[in-house]
Amino acid sequence: MLPLGFPSIEPETTLGYVGDRLIETKHGDLTLRFTGVFDTLRGEFSELARVVSGTGKFEDATGTYYLTGRSNAAGNEFVGDITRTICHNPGNGN
Repeated sequence: MLPLGFPSIEPETTLGYVGDRLIETKHGDLTLRFTGVFDTLRGEFSELARVVSGTGKFEDATGTYYLTGRSNAAGNEFVGDITRTICHNPGNGN
């Protein structure tokens, strides 16, 4: 994680992060690329994850996940809500 780089707007305790996430299911896999912000002082996070590829039923998937939530005091457990819109081709034979 890196400081956001907006010292006049966000404190140094607000960090940004990026990466890829793989969700594996019995119907296929879904790969997401995400960008997030974590306020370490408040223990709050927000994340935007876009579908970049898929297999099986998710082969032609498109869409976005939005995650928001909080961490515990130690910052090593996170709970939150996921809102998603995923479109896939149910007729792809999988």
